[in-house]
Amino acid sequence: MGGYFDRAIDVDPGSSTIQRVVSESGGFMVGLDASGAYRNAHVFVAQPTALTATPNGGALLLIPPNFVAVSATYDLRAYYSDGTSAWTLRPSQSLSEPALAASSTHFVLFGTETESADYDPGPATDTVTGPARVVTRFAF
Repeated sequence: MGGYFDRAIDVDPGSSTIQRVVSESGGFMVGLDASGAYRNAHVFVAQPTALTATPNGGALLLIPPNFVAVSATYDLRAYYSDGTSAWTLRPSQSLSEPALAASSTHFVLFGTETESADYDPGPATDTVTGPARVVTRFAF
Protein backbone atom coordinates (compact mmCIF):
# COMPACT_ATOMS: atom_id res chain seq x y z
CA MET A 1 0.00 0.00 0.00
CA GLY A 2 1.15 3.55 -0.47
CA GLY A 3 0.17 7.14 -0.06
CA TYR A 4 1.14 10.63 1.07
CA PHE A 5 2.19 11.97 4.47
CA ASP A 6 3.45 15.14 6.16
CA ARG A 7 6.75 15.04 8.08
CA ALA A 8 6.40 11.68 9.91
CA ILE A 9 4.54 8.39 9.55
CA ASP A 10 4.31 5.13 11.48
CA VAL A 11 4.59 2.55 8.67
CA ASP A 12 3.88 -0.52 10.84
CA PRO A 13 0.14 -1.28 10.91
CA GLY A 14 0.59 -3.41 14.04
CA SER A 15 1.29 -2.45 17.64
CA SER A 16 4.98 -1.68 16.97
CA THR A 17 6.11 1.76 15.88
CA ILE A 18 8.38 2.08 12.87
CA GLN A 19 8.63 5.76 12.04
CA ARG A 20 9.83 7.34 8.81
CA VAL A 21 10.46 11.09 8.56
CA VAL A 22 10.83 13.59 5.70
CA SER A 23 11.55 17.32 5.91
CA GLU A 24 8.10 18.47 4.74
CA SER A 25 5.93 15.94 2.92
CA GLY A 26 6.40 12.84 0.83
CA GLY A 27 5.09 9.54 -0.38
CA PHE A 28 5.43 6.08 1.05
CA MET A 29 5.08 2.42 0.15
CA VAL A 30 4.61 -0.29 2.78
CA GLY A 31 5.09 -3.99 2.08
CA LEU A 32 2.93 -6.39 4.08
CA ASP A 33 2.90 -10.19 4.21
CA ALA A 34 -0.17 -12.35 3.56
CA SER A 35 -1.38 -11.88 7.15
CA GLY A 36 -1.09 -8.08 6.92
CA ALA A 37 2.06 -7.87 9.06
CA TYR A 38 4.78 -5.31 8.27
CA ARG A 39 7.61 -6.45 5.94
CA ASN A 40 9.31 -3.28 4.67
CA ALA A 41 8.78 0.38 3.83
CA HIS A 42 10.14 3.03 1.49
CA VAL A 43 9.63 6.79 1.59
CA PHE A 44 9.97 9.21 -1.32
CA VAL A 45 10.26 12.98 -1.70
CA ALA A 46 7.09 12.94 -3.82
CA GLN A 47 3.83 11.01 -3.62
CA PRO A 48 3.70 8.04 -6.03
CA THR A 49 1.10 8.69 -8.73
CA ALA A 50 0.64 4.97 -9.43
CA LEU A 51 1.29 1.82 -7.43
CA THR A 52 0.60 -1.73 -8.57
CA ALA A 53 1.61 -5.24 -7.55
CA THR A 54 3.90 -7.39 -9.69
CA PRO A 55 3.40 -11.11 -10.36
CA ASN A 56 6.25 -12.06 -8.00
CA GLY A 57 4.73 -10.21 -5.02
CA GLY A 58 6.73 -7.03 -5.53
CA ALA A 59 5.57 -3.58 -6.54
CA LEU A 60 5.80 -1.05 -9.37
CA LEU A 61 5.63 2.66 -8.54
CA LEU A 62 5.47 5.74 -10.70
CA ILE A 63 7.00 8.67 -8.81
CA PRO A 64 6.62 12.23 -10.16
CA PRO A 65 9.51 14.67 -10.62
CA ASN A 66 10.95 16.48 -7.65
CA PHE A 67 12.58 19.57 -9.08
CA VAL A 68 14.16 20.59 -5.77
CA ALA A 69 15.81 17.41 -4.52
CA VAL A 70 16.49 14.60 -6.93
CA SER A 71 15.03 14.30 -10.39
CA ALA A 72 13.28 16.36 -13.04
CA THR A 73 11.76 13.22 -14.56
CA TYR A 74 9.31 10.57 -13.46
CA ASP A 75 10.85 7.44 -11.95
CA LEU A 76 9.29 4.08 -12.65
CA ARG A 77 10.64 1.88 -9.85
CA ALA A 78 10.29 -1.86 -9.38
CA TYR A 79 10.74 -3.63 -6.05
CA TYR A 80 11.12 -7.33 -5.27
CA SER A 81 8.75 -8.94 -2.77
CA ASP A 82 11.36 -8.54 0.01
CA GLY A 83 11.40 -4.76 -0.56
CA THR A 84 14.78 -4.53 -2.29
CA SER A 85 15.03 -2.43 -5.42
CA ALA A 86 14.84 -4.37 -8.69
CA TRP A 87 15.32 -1.56 -11.23
CA THR A 88 14.48 2.06 -12.07
CA LEU A 89 13.38 3.32 -15.47
CA ARG A 90 13.35 7.05 -16.15
CA PRO A 91 10.85 7.85 -18.87
CA SER A 92 11.31 10.94 -20.97
CA GLN A 93 11.67 14.26 -19.17
CA SER A 94 8.96 15.58 -21.50
CA LEU A 95 6.39 12.89 -20.62
CA SER A 96 3.31 14.43 -19.05
CA GLU A 97 0.22 12.97 -17.39
CA PRO A 98 1.72 9.46 -17.16
CA ALA A 99 -0.19 6.46 -15.84
CA LEU A 100 0.62 2.83 -15.18
CA ALA A 101 -1.32 -0.42 -15.54
CA ALA A 102 -0.19 -4.02 -14.98
CA SER A 103 -1.31 -7.57 -15.64
CA SER A 104 0.24 -10.84 -14.54
CA THR A 105 2.73 -10.81 -17.43
CA HIS A 106 3.15 -7.19 -18.61
CA PHE A 107 2.94 -3.59 -17.55
CA VAL A 108 2.00 -0.57 -19.63
CA LEU A 109 3.22 2.99 -19.23
CA PHE A 110 1.24 5.65 -21.02
CA GLY A 111 1.05 9.43 -21.17
CA THR A 112 1.62 12.41 -23.45
CA GLU A 113 5.04 12.96 -25.00
CA THR A 114 5.40 16.69 -25.55
CA GLU A 115 8.76 16.65 -27.36
CA SER A 116 10.82 13.75 -28.74
CA ALA A 117 12.27 10.85 -26.75
CA ASP A 118 13.63 7.30 -26.90
CA TYR A 119 11.25 4.85 -25.22
CA ASP A 120 13.38 1.73 -25.58
CA PRO A 121 14.98 0.97 -22.18
CA GLY A 122 17.79 -1.02 -23.81
CA PRO A 123 20.51 -0.17 -26.33
CA ALA A 124 18.07 -0.06 -29.27
CA THR A 125 16.15 3.12 -30.14
CA ASP A 126 12.38 3.62 -30.29
CA THR A 127 11.93 7.35 -30.81
CA VAL A 128 8.53 8.95 -30.30
CA THR A 129 8.13 12.48 -31.67
CA GLY A 130 5.56 14.59 -29.87
CA PRO A 131 3.18 15.95 -29.24
CA ALA A 132 1.69 12.46 -29.16
CA ARG A 133 0.01 9.99 -26.83
CA VAL A 134 2.43 7.22 -25.86
CA VAL A 135 1.60 3.66 -24.87
CA THR A 136 4.55 1.36 -24.26
CA ARG A 137 4.35 -2.23 -23.01
CA PHE A 138 6.99 -4.20 -21.14
CA ALA A 139 7.13 -7.85 -20.03
CA PHE A 140 7.93 -8.72 -16.41
